[in-house]
Amino acid sequence: MDLIFINNFIIERTNNVFLMNNIKEVIKMIKRWHKLSALEMFVNLGQLGISLWVIAIGCFLIGDKHYFFWPPTFRNIENDTRIDTLIILIGLALFLCTIFCVRNKYVIVTLYTLIGAISLALAALSGLHAYFAGHWERGLDVAHELALFGATLLVGHFK
Repeated sequence: MDLIFINNFIIERTNNVFLMNNIKEVIKMIKRWHKLSALEMFVNLGQLGISLWVIAIGCFLIGDKHYFFWPPTFRNIENDTRIDTLIILIGLALFLCTIFCVRNKYVIVTLYTLIGAISLALAALSGLHAYFAGHWERGLDVAHELALFGATLLVGHFK
């Protein structure tokens, strides 16, 4: 029998099934979600959607190693796995902050700033691909990234 300690949770591993002994913490977390007003619930669900959107973008970029191709001299930098992993980690951090109802403004503002910078950088890069490489279907990517930026601004304003 193995005992694992994670953030005041005692998890007992028996036959590859994890049992939580400290149910009070889980109930306290669920009660925090029940105490939210309608606007706070809407904002948290928007934040959850943004975090999943960013994680999906990062997973897509990791899966497609030839997505960015113009200019050819910067192809290795644009398709770098470390940047894609960083995008996934930022989305995952915002996801965990949403689930655990983190109220620290500095953490949330930092994550929103990073997501806004990522979305604008990807929109600019996709726009440059659309214009200079002649791939006008990238215009949908630009609209997608600008929509992510707008959603981030909207949810960040009410947070």
